[in-house]
Amino acid sequence: MKAPPHLPTRRPSSTLRNGSRSRTDAAIELVRLEFDGERLRRELDQLEGRAARARTALGEGSRRAEALMRRLSKPGAKGERS
Repeated sequence: MKAPPHLPTRRPSSTLRNGSRSRTDAAIELVRLEFDGERLRRELDQLEGRAARARTALGEGSRRAEALMRRLSKPGAKGERS
């Protein structure tokens, strides 16, 4: 019988840390938080762009499918084989 895969232990969130002990620690933590905030904003911007492109592609695909369905539903349309 195989042993279950080893799961790495989760690290605690950096937001749950105890207060900074010194001004230097506070400054380091502030820089990290600002960096993480900017990274998350960039990720959200990228995701919003991807979502917009996906909506556009979905709309175009739906319009093409509807046009093809209309074309196929017409009797005697070009390209039909009997």
